[in-house]
Amino acid sequence: MALRGSRRSTLTRPFRATVIGCPGRGKSTILIPALIAAGLPRTSVTSLDATRKRLYGSESILGGYEVERETRLAEAALMERGRSVVRDATGLNPRVRRTDILRARAFGYSAVALLASTLSLRELRRRNASRAACVPDHILEGFYLKAQTLTVAGLLDEGFDAVIVWNDRTAFALD
Repeated sequence: MALRGSRRSTLTRPFRATVIGCPGRGKSTILIPALIAAGLPRTSVTSLDATRKRLYGSESILGGYEVERETRLAEAALMERGRSVVRDATGLNPRVRRTDILRARAFGYSAVALLASTLSLRELRRRNASRAACVPDHILEGFYLKAQTLTVAGLLDEGFDAVIVWNDRTAFALD
């Protein structure tokens, strides 16, 4: 199996993908559905928002450690059954990305970064205003600044096996 999205994106064994991008970028509404539509076999999506909604009744309640722990337990259960996992979150914290890479390695999986290209801060603010779970502007701006520093080379240096750069025109296809 090979998934094409950009350079260094061939996936030849089960993978654990970390979605990386700002809130309001379209990770959950555009990227994840595009991946699912590509027909990736034995692939599941985990989401911090879905875990928040399950635990607290709302995806806008942050919840802290409990949300992270519950999501990681769900991911481990999926990977123990041989399923590839796509983690739907911002992925902008390098410490969390490192944990994601180590988790992939522990299961013998490829560690893949799905890097969402950054929109303008103005467009992110516009999209954020229409979201059910609005991110405070100062936090959105901080995420935007972090996202601006991310590069394919930098993510590969962090330890990812592959980086797929995604924009609204990226088409995912199985070879």
